[in-house]
Amino acid sequence: LGSRPMNTKINRKHSYKSFRTEQETNIMSSMISSSTTCHHWKVPFRIRTMIAPSLLLLLLLISADALTITTFNILAPVHRSMNDLNHRESEREDWWRPRAEKVADYISRKFSSSDVILLQEWWFDERFNTVFDSVMGDSFERVAERRPLGDGAMRDDGMCCLVRKGGALELVRSEKVLTGPQRIAQIVQCRERCSDGEGRNVFIANSHLSFPGDQDPVINNQRQAKEAGIILDALSKASAEWEDDALSSLPNGNERLEVVCGDFNSNSCGLAASLVESPPHNFVNCASADALSCLTNIGGRGNLGVTHQ
Repeated sequence: LGSRPMNTKINRKHSYKSFRTEQETNIMSSMISSSTTCHHWKVPFRIRTMIAPSLLLLLLLISADALTITTFNILAPVHRSMNDLNHRESEREDWWRPRAEKVADYISRKFSSSDVILLQEWWFDERFNTVFDSVMGDSFERVAERRPLGDGAMRDDGMCCLVRKGGALELVRSEKVLTGPQRIAQIVQCRERCSDGEGRNVFIANSHLSFPGDQDPVINNQRQAKEAGIILDALSKASAEWEDDALSSLPNGNERLEVVCGDFNSNSCGLAASLVESPPHNFVNCASADALSCLTNIGGRGNLGVTHQ
């Protein structure tokens, strides 16, 4: 538990100037399992920001006007090994259902006030969806994008975004972006709810960069940075296209907030995160201050900037 200053860059496109401001940051960390990654931030509306992941990070920026975003890799049952590598949790309902119910309950209890909850490794099994909808369906709208398998077929998992009903944001639309073979990011557009009807557009990139499986870390870093670049290009393109529609007729139609977050599968001071922070993107990395801080968890000792070991 700690508090430290954080330099945030306010970066608005079009005619707005960029400048720096210093805000106190409270960082709280804990953990719920070796197989899950969850992060929870309150992000001031005025910041164009990148949220890079850690094991379990709760970042509260002191601001009365804040957008709260939670990102959580819930480990799809189709990817979780049971007993040995020859069995997956998804093979038996009595294996996957208890954990799914606990995860849904945990998210509902701990993050019910979040404006947006971004989930990676969302399983598209209808029974799995029902588990989450029964717990969170009354409070959140759900939109999900499925990973492609090839030749028109689809994989069993993908990305999911939950937007709190009646919260600070109104869900507008979602689309998938192919970042590699059978790998995607989810680009979500929302709009601020304002009494005067002049809310800005908010564009969120729900990201899941590739697992660093190569023995050469340079290859891993370069591949992840390439995927991050694809996501940034898609985010900019989507926001530019969507601002040409009827929403841009609003007085503040040209103002927007852009957020990149999710599971980077790498250190939040690594090459992918550095790319997102660098010109011309200039996102603010909300996790860089503690990227190398270590903690011990069920899976072993690791640092807060790494999501998997």
